[in-house]
Amino acid sequence: MLELTVLKDSQVGSYEAGGLTFEQRKRLAIAVEFAGSPSILFLDEPTSGLDARGALVVMRAMKRIADTGRTVCATIHQPSSAVFEMFNDILLLKTGGQVVYFGELGEGSTNLINYFESRGARPIEHGENPASWMLRAPVKEKDGVMVDWADLYTSSDQYTTTLNTIESLNESPDESKKITYDSPFATTFSKRMRYMVGRIGTIYLRSPAYNVTRSIVAIFYAFIQGAVFLRHAYTDRNTDRFTENEASGLIGTIFLALNIIGLSSIAMVVPVMKQIRDVFYKHRASGMLGHTSLWIASFTAEIPYIILVSLLYSIGKVMQYFILYPLRILQMYCDNIYFALIFIFLTCFPPVFFVTSGVFQFQGDFAAFWGFFTFNVAIHSYFGQAFICVVKDLPTAGALQGAIVGTNIFFSGFIVRPQFLNGFARIGWYFSFGHYVYESIIANSLNDDSPRIRAEFPSAFLNFLIEEDPKCTTDMVVCDGSFAQFVDFSFGGEYTTQNNGRNIGILILYLVAARMLQWFALKKFNYVNT
Repeated sequence: MLELTVLKDSQVGSYEAGGLTFEQRKRLAIAVEFAGSPSILFLDEPTSGLDARGALVVMRAMKRIADTGRTVCATIHQPSSAVFEMFNDILLLKTGGQVVYFGELGEGSTNLINYFESRGARPIEHGENPASWMLRAPVKEKDGVMVDWADLYTSSDQYTTTLNTIESLNESPDESKKITYDSPFATTFSKRMRYMVGRIGTIYLRSPAYNVTRSIVAIFYAFIQGAVFLRHAYTDRNTDRFTENEASGLIGTIFLALNIIGLSSIAMVVPVMKQIRDVFYKHRASGMLGHTSLWIASFTAEIPYIILVSLLYSIGKVMQYFILYPLRILQMYCDNIYFALIFIFLTCFPPVFFVTSGVFQFQGDFAAFWGFFTFNVAIHSYFGQAFICVVKDLPTAGALQGAIVGTNIFFSGFIVRPQFLNGFARIGWYFSFGHYVYESIIANSLNDDSPRIRAEFPSAFLNFLIEEDPKCTTDMVVCDGSFAQFVDFSFGGEYTTQNNGRNIGILILYLVAARMLQWFALKKFNYVNT
């Protein structure tokens, strides 16, 4: 109908990056409104900015819509004669909005021409465009008297006939012609859901600047942060020892990972969601879809990418056996271990190497690490979607992002350890979802009981081991402790795997809160003129 079938696989794009032409966008805008199956369609200068061919294509599409029994009302500026002849009726207004003519055009605009010529207008010339002629032909003065064409119309037969028709319709309407709908939407909920989920999924697939970038960020930071502990990746864990500074650095690395990936997730999702939100407002106004469809679609579209980003950062624990053992074998034949690393990187395992840097060489639960890391990415992403639906613009959404990221940074338990948070600060710790993610990852990933950390006099950790571990006595200046003991010492016994159930429940509540906030905002707010 709108001659868009050949463009069905094309991207709308933008004027800067390319995409559909101006005329194609006009037809697409009409198609979007028509998708709501309206009984009447209003268009404001649909041919403006188009050449003769483009205007004809758009008008031909409008004519097809009218032929389906729908009313099409359009304002139009200087149409060609071919375009003008496509209209059935015309409403001509003068300055001030007064009606000069309303009625059928007639074959070859004969009704319009006869009306004006019979009242003293200049006769139309052969081949002259009636649309241009009707604006110039009516005289302003006749026999020394000013001619008011609005008054002429109100005293004409056309005006009387129109009033009589309106009155008769109001007095005895034809019920068989009454337009009723079972639903405010043109399709069923299941169809709207299917179309919307597919559409948002396609938008995500066509947004490499968003999805590829955040995947690369995850890989890049996994390598950069994990490379600090690279020597522990290929050293025998039975003889390898972390210093206390390295152990503290490892805890800090996990803290940075959660906040850096979380910050990138919430910051990158906002502009993408804003574009989707603004288009949704127009679609909702046209009766094409409701807020629930977008709400569910925006949730499902994020899931595979959230899982992917979390997996890319976390996969080192699972894949260490595929990289560490070949690395040790290769090391026997290479004098320089760094040459061995470069060789593996360039040949067999580039993606695995980036995320396998020895950070997770412990007996911790990979599923727990990946699961809670996924919680972190998901909550940040979904709160980003909710924020841009709650507020109007990106700067305001950025302020909300800063508030939630700042809260997580300060109250996660790394900047200020939980045993030192008292009073009001303790409330912030309880309300920060970053605290529950960080606690769970630390408690589950660094629960190794084997002696891996070397405590040396006069460290506080050595005093802790002397009090807690029978193997360490007061006369020792060096003692080896486990990561489980170091976690217990660093966080005052607050971070433990016994809180896993509570933490999962609270994180699920945060996810639900983010989703419900977006649902409410999509239902109640509209920040675009529709």
